[in-house]
Amino acid sequence: MEQTKIQSLTPQGTFEAQGKTFYKFDCILENGMIGEVNALSPDKWKAGDEVVIKEHLQTKWGPRLKLDKPGFTPGGSRQQDPDATKGIIASWAVGVAMQVAGDPTQNRYDEVVLSAARLALRCRDIIKQEVEP
Repeated sequence: MEQTKIQSLTPQGTFEAQGKTFYKFDCILENGMIGEVNALSPDKWKAGDEVVIKEHLQTKWGPRLKLDKPGFTPGGSRQQDPDATKGIIASWAVGVAMQVAGDPTQNRYDEVVLSAARLALRCRDIIKQEVEP
């Protein structure tokens, strides 16, 4: 799928379909493609937005574009940045470790938390390998 930016966007009103209000826009992309694009909110798209072209169809009503935001997957979830994933896993490990460590006023609390977090991560890796097909 090609990625580009929206060069200009001109509102063209709304229409109702399947009980929802859609907002229509005439869209010109930086790569030269043009077409009508629809959205469920009036502010989903704006000039300068990075977009992924999912479809560019020629219809009897004119060219139609289906756009998506970069990083979205077909299931609607956002692809996770590897650094963000590492941060989430590290936060989980530290949270578990703090629960295990107990009283934060005890001597060497930070060492106990780090040790328990490392153990939690090692255990996570072992179990993950056991459940992967």
